[in-house]
Amino acid sequence: MAVPEFPRTDPSSPEFWEMRYRTSFTPWDAGAVPARLREYIGQRRPAGRVLVPGCGSGHDVRFLAEAGLDVQGIDFSPAALDAALPVLGPDRRARLPVRPAATALGGLGRRFR
Repeated sequence: MAVPEFPRTDPSSPEFWEMRYRTSFTPWDAGAVPARLREYIGQRRPAGRVLVPGCGSGHDVRFLAEAGLDVQGIDFSPAALDAALPVLGPDRRARLPVRPAATALGGLGRRFR
């Protein structure tokens, strides 16, 4: 995979992530749920609410919702959220509201453990 040229941007800024998702340059995204997360959830079967900050393409969000958890996924990048929609699919169990982090954090109104 060729590495695109990006302007120098602070990784803590939304622009950093938006540029990468917009160009589909996401080498950290394995396109699946990490084995350790599957193992952890499989062994413990937790219940409750989960916040997935930086949810990216949404694989973890969908997996956790399918495991029965009440999931809220957020991300800085609208392009990442667009990439998450096909992964989440039409079955939006456990209310999978995925929206830009800048607007979501102030309006969660819920407690997470």
